[in-house]
Amino acid sequence: MGQYTTYIWAAYALAALVLCINVVLPWRRSKTVRRQLEEYYRLNREPR
Repeated sequence: MGQYTTYIWAAYALAALVLCINVVLPWRRSKTVRRQLEEYYRLNREPR
């Protein structure tokens, strides 16, 4: 790798960070949306 070592490891780190973000953010968003939908349906359910 020689003189490009810093550039290569920085690129790997940035790629790993982006991949983690692409997994974590949608996962968190789906939890929030699911919680909101559960609350919505719980509040708007017809009384029996």
